[in-house]
Amino acid sequence: MSNIKDASYAFEAVKSVLRQSKDGMVISLVIHPNDVPTTLLSDPIGSRYMVGMVRMGDNEEIIEPDSVREGRRMVTSCGALCRDTDFQKWMVNNGFAEEQTEDASVTGVKALLQIDSRAELKDNMEAQKRWSVIRQHFIDRAVLMEADIG
Repeated sequence: MSNIKDASYAFEAVKSVLRQSKDGMVISLVIHPNDVPTTLLSDPIGSRYMVGMVRMGDNEEIIEPDSVREGRRMVTSCGALCRDTDFQKWMVNNGFAEEQTEDASVTGVKALLQIDSRAELKDNMEAQKRWSVIRQHFIDRAVLMEADIG
């Protein structure tokens, strides 16, 4: 199979029409005539394509949906907490990890979240909900400890 980047078309487009057909959603894109790849024009009707799209603002910046930004934040948060010795200790004390190490915490978190990789937090809504609960329990334990001290 050829390299996807080498075989791909690249162009800017504007969403023009969105409708539903019996086969699925139909999205019409307006492409400036100077940006239309000539080989795309000669491809037969019914050709299949793999498409990757990102929304762009007027300032040429990528506009991320809130869900993508939140998912990325959760992946970062999970990685940071698994490196945190207090979190590692909390994982062991609650029976979620066998030893107080980053690797053991990662293994425990993945089991609790029912995922194979922490990167799945970016898109897996159920794992995100579970991570929010776990993270909140960890945070709440610190608040309770401070209340006991005070």
